Amino acid sequence: MTDERQQPTFEELLRQFDEAVSSLESDELSLESALGQYESAVRLAEQCARILEDAELRIREIESTLTRIEAGPDSDPEF
Repeated sequence: MTDERQQPTFEELLRQFDEAVSSLESDELSLESALGQYESAVRLAEQCARILEDAELRIREIESTLTRIEAGPDSDPEF
């Protein structure tokens, strides 16, 4: 059986990260709770960074394609 749950969006992850940071800043957590929130925030930051890296790669691919299109077929060494 496959896992059909949708991955959270960047915006959802960022909101969760902001909530974790706000919780840490509140000074109302026990040490154990603060450590748990910190670990959660780090995982969320890593997920956000991966999403941003993927987006950057997609943008570079699009820009590369546009550059080849603008240059025309005569300048493409694959042809």
